[in-house]
Amino acid sequence: MLRIVLGNTEVSVPPMPDDHPEIVLKTIGAIRRSGLRPGKEVELVVHTHDDLVAGIPLEAEAGFASWLASVMGTRAFPGDLTIAVVRPLDGKRRKKKDRLIVLTPEGEESDLVSIARRSPNATVLIGGFREGEFDRKVLDSADARVSLGKESLTVWAAVEQALAAWKKGSSKKG
Repeated sequence: MLRIVLGNTEVSVPPMPDDHPEIVLKTIGAIRRSGLRPGKEVELVVHTHDDLVAGIPLEAEAGFASWLASVMGTRAFPGDLTIAVVRPLDGKRRKKKDRLIVLTPEGEESDLVSIARRSPNATVLIGGFREGEFDRKVLDSADARVSLGKESLTVWAAVEQALAAWKKGSSKKG
């Protein structure tokens, strides 16, 4: 299972005028187009910049209203980013064999497909912000820090690369 966590995402509850819901919406679209089965092969967790954590129901019709409803519903709970990466949607802690991979420009350039083959169950943490970096505490908790190249990517481009890598890495032909 690939668990994507959008960390410090530029959205608020209730929504604010300077929010960027397109970060979440384009991520949902990328997951739906990926061919990975929501809930079975991939899940999405959003950590907001005001420290609310919510599992996103990928089966629901896309739209900010359905995302906001999920945040206001029972699948949301207060918590900082460290809670978001260690607590799967079922409430159990991340297993030791499940790797935490942080996508960051400060990481080592690495082949995500080979990482996916070695770690089919992983949490991939992607910054849900347009500029900046995770704090040192988050980076230090990662099993791997991976850079996707020298150029900065949009959030959804990073998500699409992670999805493609896990799809290819989990296929029998590879």
